[in-house]
Amino acid sequence: MTKNQKIDVARTLYLMTEKTQKEICEVVNWTEKTFTEQKQKGKWNEMRDTKV
Repeated sequence: MTKNQKIDVARTLYLMTEKTQKEICEVVNWTEKTFTEQKQKGKWNEMRDTKV
């Protein structure tokens, strides 16, 4: 999986499922630090908040 594919998969799982950060990291083979960096960079929390 390319970096961009991992970002897409992680973002989709974060926004569309109830998976934990740790579970998502296992799927895309990231550390939780990398996940947090991508989440902040992509403003995923804001996307999640507007979805609800």
